[in-house]
Amino acid sequence: MKLSPFLTALFLAGCAALVPTTAMQLSALSPLDADPAALGLALVLPGGIAVSDGGVTMMIDAAYRGGGQSLRVAAKLESRDGDAAIGHQPGDSVTLYALSAADVVRLRDLQRQVAIWHAKDPGGTSGSFSLGVTACTVGGGPDSDAQGSAFVKTASGGRYFPLIDNAGLRSLIGAELYDDMAPCTHQTGFSADSTARH
Repeated sequence: MKLSPFLTALFLAGCAALVPTTAMQLSALSPLDADPAALGLALVLPGGIAVSDGGVTMMIDAAYRGGGQSLRVAAKLESRDGDAAIGHQPGDSVTLYALSAADVVRLRDLQRQVAIWHAKDPGGTSGSFSLGVTACTVGGGPDSDAQGSAFVKTASGGRYFPLIDNAGLRSLIGAELYDDMAPCTHQTGFSADSTARH
């Protein structure tokens, strides 16, 4: 089980817009060793587009075939204040996201249980991770050539690394989803969601 699919699923798994160096760093990180409280996500979005209320979601499933057991943690990441020292263009918004204290506890419980399963049968444990972002339009909406970025943090007090750097949002999420985004008052919009299984 690797942590990288959980994070890179921010928009689309295997997207060409992913920064290779960050993807390589994440691929070496085990979800059993990662500190849930240290995980952070930063989104840089242009004017005219915003994340819907509660629109950053994460789901982790784990299963132990030998014991016929399964666990799930479904969480909405919370927006946080703070200066992540992330460069952005004038007019762009930068929002930080992290797990709530309660979800940190739940994910740590899952990690402990999966570690027990793995010790009993290393090949008998499987899991899936997904991270989704639902956005909506503000005012007249974003320009057709609007760009956005995503940054991730995996260590407490660590820096944010670029995962998606100034990618064209329309091509990134698809023209149909991009053009069909609803106003933020509806709390709906595109849902860029992907799941990876192991």
